[in-house]
This record gives sequence, structure tokens and C-alpha cells, in this order.
Amino acid sequence: MDKDFLSSIGIEYSDSDQLAHEVVLEFYEVLTKTNAPPGSAEWNDEIERLRRAYVRRTNKSAREAILKRVAIVNVVADLLRQGWNFESQATTAAKTRMGERELRRLQLVAQRTEQLRTLAVQSFVRKMERPHWFEGRRVSIFSLMRDGRELADSLMGVQSGRIQAEDVIKPYLQFVESDTTCEYTGIPLSDIWRYFRLTWTNPYQSVPGRSMTFLLRDAATPLHTVMGIGCLSSSAVKLRNRDDFIGWEAEKVLQEFPNISPTRTNAWLESVIENRLGEIYKVDFIEDELITPKVLENPTEAVIATLREEASKRRTQHHRVTDPEDHKAVERSPLTTDYWVKQSMTPLFRSKRAVELANLLWARKIVRSFLGGGANREAIRRLVAAPDGKKAIADLVRLAKAVRVGTAIADLTVCGAIPPYNPLVVGKLVAMLAVSPEAILANRARYCDSPSVIASSMAGRPIVRPADLVFVGTTSLYGELPCQYSSISIPAQTLGGKLGQPIKYRYIDNTVGWGTYQFSQETMRAITGFLKSTRNGQRVNYIFGEGANPKMRALRDGLAALGFNEEALLRHGQQKAMFGVNLVSNLKEYLLGQESRPKYLFSLKAPNQSSQNLINWWAGRWLLKRIAKPGVLDDVRRHTLVHPIEHGARVRLPVRDVEQTNLLI
Repeated sequence: MDKDFLSSIGIEYSDSDQLAHEVVLEFYEVLTKTNAPPGSAEWNDEIERLRRAYVRRTNKSAREAILKRVAIVNVVADLLRQGWNFESQATTAAKTRMGERELRRLQLVAQRTEQLRTLAVQSFVRKMERPHWFEGRRVSIFSLMRDGRELADSLMGVQSGRIQAEDVIKPYLQFVESDTTCEYTGIPLSDIWRYFRLTWTNPYQSVPGRSMTFLLRDAATPLHTVMGIGCLSSSAVKLRNRDDFIGWEAEKVLQEFPNISPTRTNAWLESVIENRLGEIYKVDFIEDELITPKVLENPTEAVIATLREEASKRRTQHHRVTDPEDHKAVERSPLTTDYWVKQSMTPLFRSKRAVELANLLWARKIVRSFLGGGANREAIRRLVAAPDGKKAIADLVRLAKAVRVGTAIADLTVCGAIPPYNPLVVGKLVAMLAVSPEAILANRARYCDSPSVIASSMAGRPIVRPADLVFVGTTSLYGELPCQYSSISIPAQTLGGKLGQPIKYRYIDNTVGWGTYQFSQETMRAITGFLKSTRNGQRVNYIFGEGANPKMRALRDGLAALGFNEEALLRHGQQKAMFGVNLVSNLKEYLLGQESRPKYLFSLKAPNQSSQNLINWWAGRWLLKRIAKPGVLDDVRRHTLVHPIEHGARVRLPVRDVEQTNLLI
């Protein structure tokens, strides 16, 4: 075996701890005798068998060795399933047998299969497929799947001119609420959405924060079959490519300062400071004599240093004593002012308040040292040129962004068609309706009275942000172009906007290929168990507000503690194409708080009519052309509801499973 594989994952032959050597060598000896190609189902099954056998033996070892051994064997098994080989980090062995796209698909399928193997998921799927009586009808999830033969025959009538397209397919949006059921089957809408999401290639993982799921249904069928599903979720706080595209990175803001009125620039900087200071709970800091009301106007270096020291102390306390269950009460408790005060006093939010207050006071001190004598172009020029001035502005830009990023920007994390509609480019229709006036207003209605968890926990009182979406981002499943989002450009006049202002999915860039999807939930549990047993403990508690991407941070800590090269392992190299949709004409100005109202590119006055106009435009632009292509209707027709049901919208549970093993963690 080449040493490159071991060294690429951080294992050196001189290591005194030979656990990783032992695991890798055992996998190597078995897998090199396997005829199955890397990445294939047989290859992954063999890895799973080896992993479970090794863990079973490990459970008989001394107690102190169990957690580390279990974590290591899970990491190595995941690496081999994701296309790593025993020669180097590169996936050359797998690529010689299959293309990048196929390898990526198999990797995702391996993750989804793990999800489908869980008893909870299998029980859910069987419950959804079991018939029940509802309003005199025997129904199940199959009742919400359209038979491809009937749909193909009807579309042939459209081709011949005997039937109108709007009589065959009548799409409409239905937004999923936690307590709503389907009026035709009695099945909870959230269960319908979940079932169809389980049919996709990649496993579903929930996103922290806000999440608005929706169904695209077909009123042309008696029970309104499901055509597609989508989900608008909270976006990541920082995405370099997206932020460059929007133009609200600190560097770009700094470049524009000389072209803006000095008075306006100074007013904006002061407003950011004042507004953010007003949203920080300070009573306990004053009582503990860390600050005084006077120092907020005239900050000193000593007070700023004291606040930073307090932030560090409370952060350490948070990592040591916090119980994540205490923070989940936000989902169950009445959100009174007393609740938010209590939340603000937790070690996590006391730390966050102290560090933000220190940053604001430092920024105020720097800005006033340059502009206190009067805001003129020369003073602005000196502020922008000075290192401290640049940093102060960057801090204020970051704080201004934090106000809007959680409520005005969303990611389209789920978007696609459900068979038999997928050959008809219905995925593009789902993407278009996700940025329609109807979706924007549904999001506003859902969240207009919802307090922001982080802002309210910082302020010690309910803080409600405007729930106006102005930008939607998304990524394709693969990094190749064209994809589902390519060529989507909706004429604004279709939605009541001005001529010549398209609402367009614009390609931004490819992602860099960092992520956590390559590590299974079993591996995450093993790493978490191991981290809790170490001297430093687990520093990530999966608490909303603790920090961005907790899974990434936990994996980074765990892999490093196990002795792996965490940077190499988290760079999976599988890129995705990133797209963005700008919905307003004053995007950057609104997001930075320089303007208080979004100026939409379309009208919000008649959302249902706008959706219908959009559907009609999609039918003319995409549907009618699609059904004329050879083979498309044949693809539609193969999704039948004849028993045994082989419909593409049916969840395929794993036929073969491996015995379950208790990991003792």
C-alpha cells in the first residue's frame, strides 16, 4: 500500500498511536481482493460489512479505546465510500470506471441509503403507503402520484390540438403548514412533502433557522396530484461568491465611499452603531460595572478590553456547562420579554453581547477620531485609507449585513419535479414560482410577526425584522452547466413589472467543494461521542446562534483530535453551480440598511394572478416545446400505478440490509 493515502489523511508511520494504521490495513487487505469497482453498490456494501464487523470487535475492547476506534473506523469507511483509494487522495481509480457525475451520484445514493435504512424512516414510508379511508375513498400517498400513461395520452391530445394544455395540467402552489392536512387524502402536508423528498438522489438534511416548504399540485386531476416540491430556507451568513455578486462586501463598500456624500456616509455609519447599540441588552453589564451609560458615547480602550475579556470568559463557560436542551425551549415557550432576558443571560449570549458591544464601541471610537471634527471628503479619504478605519468600516458592514441576511435573503434548498412530471421541465416551473409574488407574500405572512431568535436573545426583548425577501440563492446538485436553473429569465411584465427588467437565475460561480455531506450520521455520532470523552470536550452544541455551520465545526474539531488532516478531508472537491435571483432594484442599499424599503421588480398586488400568468408563460416557453421532443412522452408514460407499483415517485427502501450494531456511544 502506498504511503500517500495515509499521509493525505494525516496519518504518519511514526505515530505512536497505531489505531488508524490498523483500520486502514484491514480495509486494504479485504478491498483489494474485491472485484467490485470503487463507488459501486457492491463496493459500498463491502465497506459497510467491514465497518460493522470492526465496530463489533471494538466493542469488546477496553472501554477507554472504544470511542476513538469507533470514530476512526467510521471516518475511514466514509472516505472509501466517497471515492478515496489506497494510493492517494485523488479518486482516479473510481474515475477510470465512471464519470464525475456518475461518481457523485453514487456517493449521494450511498448517503441516502444510510438514511433509508433507519427504522424511523422505513416505518414512515410504510405508513404513507398503507391505504386508509378518507371521506368514502380508499387513499394513500399513491393517490397523489399521477399515472404516466394517462398523462402521456392527454399530452398527445394537446399535441394534436384536441385538448388545451391548461385542461391537462393545472399547477398551483400550496404552502405547507405544520398543522394542515391534504383536503383530498387527509394526509398531513408536511408528511406528503417529506415522503416525496425521500425519493431524491441526495439525502435530506434540515437547515437551522427559517424554512418554508411548499408543494406544486395539479388541479387537473381529481385528487390534485403532486407535481413538485420546494423549500426556501435561511441562508448562510457568509458566502463569498454570493456576497461579491450582491456587492455588499466591505471592500466594495469602501471603494464606493468617495462617490457618496460625506454627510450621508457619516450618517449611515452612526446609524449602524446607534441601531445595533439599541439592540444589545446592557442592564447586567451596567450592574456588574463593566460599562457605564456615559462610556457608550465616549468609549475607552480599558472598557473595550474589559468587554473582550468578559466575552472570552463566558464563551469558555458556554463550552463547558451548556446543555443544548436548555436552548431548545425557544421552540416551546411563550416568547415573552422575560424569556428573552433569560436567554440573553446565558453564557452564549452574554459572550456574544460583550464581543459585539466591544466591537461597536471600538468602531465608534475610530470613526469619531476621523469624522468628529466634521464629515468632509478629506476626512472620509483618511478614514478609508487608515488600517483601523478600514477595519472599523468592515466591522460595521458586517453588523449591517447581519440585520438583513436572516430575513431578506433565502436559499432555495429544495427545488424539483416529481415523476411523471420531471421530463416536462416542471423543475423550472418550481424554481420560477419560488421567486414569484405569491411566494414572497407567503414568506412575509409567515414571518412578519416572528421574532428573530438571535436578535431577540441579544436584545433581551422581542425583535421583529421585516420579512421581505429580496434575494434568493441556490445551487445545482452537480457543478455542470447547463442545469435546471440555466436559462430561467422571467419577463417582469409577466408579474406586473416593467418591460425589460427580467427576474433571472444568474450564474454566480461554482462552489469551492468544501462540505460535510461525505460523512454519515453514524460517523457524526461516533465523532461526537469521542469528543465528549476528550479532555477539551465538545465545543459545538448545535445551538442556533452559537455559530455558522455547526456540523462543519464539530467535524473539524473531531477529525483533528483523531489525528486526521481535517482540511484535506473536508475538501470533498465536488463542486456545485451557484445561482442568485435579485428581486429588487435597490438590492445592496436595502440589505445594508441605507434604504428602508425594498423596490420590487414586480407587483405584489395580485399574487395569484401573477402566478397564473407565470404558469401560462412557462407552458408556452417550455411545456409545449418539450412534449414535441421525441422520447419525452415515453419517459412520462413509464411511471405507472399498476401493481407492483414501479412509479418513479415511490420511495425505494433498501432491498438488502446489514445487521445493526450497537456502537456503545
